[in-house]
Amino acid sequence: MKNMIKLIGIIALVAVIEFSMAACGDDSGGGGNVLPAAKGYLTINGLEEYNGKYVFVITFKPVHLFGLVEEGKDDPKNYYQKLAAISDGEAVVPMYKVNDADSTVIAYEGNDTNLSLDVEIYNEVSGKGEAVVERKLNTSFSNGNATVSWL
Repeated sequence: MKNMIKLIGIIALVAVIEFSMAACGDDSGGGGNVLPAAKGYLTINGLEEYNGKYVFVITFKPVHLFGLVEEGKDDPKNYYQKLAAISDGEAVVPMYKVNDADSTVIAYEGNDTNLSLDVEIYNEVSGKGEAVVERKLNTSFSNGNATVSWL
């Protein structure tokens, strides 16, 4: 059930981004990164055993946040995403919010407390394949920024 809810959330996120890209004009070629410049970051420390891997972050309630480095299309038919790299036992993840008013993606700079984040670690920068490990982490954001320990 948990994986089904995540799958539905990821599908919804892809749909939001597809609508955002469609609003940008013609679909004659690659559009590159569609995410706005990041304003807030989640820093996850205590990840030494996962150096060289990549991290994805998402939460749905009470706000819909996700963390990626880049997302877009490199040609009309190839959607891609790039996850944040883990280096020196730490990942610094740009955070974004799905705007409730019009389902667009905006840079996150909020002050939300006691959020339960789904954090997934992957071998591939694209996040394809099975997650190496998944964990829920609780944190609070101030001006879009937070630090949390994996341990």
